[in-house]
Amino acid sequence: MKLIKLLKALNSVELNEIGRFLNTTVFNRDKASTSLFGYLKKIHPDFPKELMEKKQLFFAAFPDKINFEQRTINDKISDLSLLIEKYLVWKEIQQQPVDAGVILAKALKRKNQDALFFSQLDKTKRLLEKNPYRDLWYYQQHFAIAYQEYFHPTSDKFKRVEPRLKLEETSQYLDTFFVLSKLRLIGESKTRSIILKEKDVFLFQKEVIAHINLLKQGKDNPLLKIYLGILTLYENNDNRLFDELTQQFLQHYKLCTPESLAAIATFLINYSALRVIEGIPEFKIKSYHLYSKMLKINALDSEGFLPIYHFKNICILGAELGFIKETEKFIKKWKDKLPETQQEATVRISEAHLKFCNQQYTLASNLLSKFQAVSDYTDYGDELRYRSLKLRCFYELYTKQHTDQVRSFCVAYINFLDRNKRIGSDSVQSNKSFIKVSRKLFRLKVKEKISDKDLKNLETEVLQAKRIICKDWLLKKINELKQ
Repeated sequence: MKLIKLLKALNSVELNEIGRFLNTTVFNRDKASTSLFGYLKKIHPDFPKELMEKKQLFFAAFPDKINFEQRTINDKISDLSLLIEKYLVWKEIQQQPVDAGVILAKALKRKNQDALFFSQLDKTKRLLEKNPYRDLWYYQQHFAIAYQEYFHPTSDKFKRVEPRLKLEETSQYLDTFFVLSKLRLIGESKTRSIILKEKDVFLFQKEVIAHINLLKQGKDNPLLKIYLGILTLYENNDNRLFDELTQQFLQHYKLCTPESLAAIATFLINYSALRVIEGIPEFKIKSYHLYSKMLKINALDSEGFLPIYHFKNICILGAELGFIKETEKFIKKWKDKLPETQQEATVRISEAHLKFCNQQYTLASNLLSKFQAVSDYTDYGDELRYRSLKLRCFYELYTKQHTDQVRSFCVAYINFLDRNKRIGSDSVQSNKSFIKVSRKLFRLKVKEKISDKDLKNLETEVLQAKRIICKDWLLKKINELKQ
């Protein structure tokens, strides 16, 4: 039900605010909607099924009525949803004073209050300049103000100097907004093309980059230089440039809105992650420290939540680098920032990985079983991580009596890869190569005598594999068998 989804998205402060909103006759004069909200607020956020029958909702909204009316309660649920949406729009406007200023100026223009209209735009410009942000939205908002000024019916557009300057100014703000927007989108396209092996088909890339030198507004903006640097970074795989861009970003991050802050942080993190996947040793510790810096400047916070993939990556890096205590503290501090529906499964598998890297294999295996019990099987990345971890736990605890159990698990693992078409072909191949080598390792582990030739052949197979997960772990286990 849409209404319940809306209500679940609200915290206790917002619920109280909506109560006051509904009791304000300017926004709402419908007592039944207010009564229905009052009932639902009492059972927020769980909304037990036994308290959510339509009849219960009807008599909560209409306590004086005797007969149940299905259509009436359906309409009232829809009315309350619309009122909550109206509240969310109102609240968003309160949090965007510059946009609100432009909206007010438009309202004054419609009322033919020309002096007040221009005064409001001047006030809004001053407010915008006080704002520390200088990302693409700064130029978009300046464009919106300049556009309203130039195209106001009373402006004389055919004077020689002033209107021409205003027209140039309007165009310049639009150009800078356009260039910054395109640079960001081109960066997204390049990231996808590299990570997902897609064709980079973004249009007008050369034209946009060439246009930068013609800009008059924002040409020296550090964020524009950072976006441009990110494109060069992804095109040339310049690891030295990565370090320079990271330092520039940390120096100028206060110019970013939260949205732009997260976007640039993610570009840098993705580049670092690609180098980790390629097996460049120093990038694992670089990625970990980059994440630590991004957390300190709140670059990863998304509307009060920490994106799950960042949480998982930090846990994986911390565990594999041996930062056990630090990662335990991170999980404890940040787990409540995860979306509620995925929190338990994400924490379980992250804790299991941590215990595995701390050589607590039995405990890791038990946590993986708990993950399996709470997983909804929609995140294929988690499912693959669960299976690779479980197989490694099997190996660490392996004896001959586990042979049938391991064989069955490997067959189920391969069937999972073949059955789920949404898993990319590279990922399928990498996991199958891992399973193949792991099965050979299992057989060698219980052999009474292992030949140097068998170990050398297995090591060569791992080193020459184009696609294989857990390469470092496999090589480590082969070296242990040599001793």
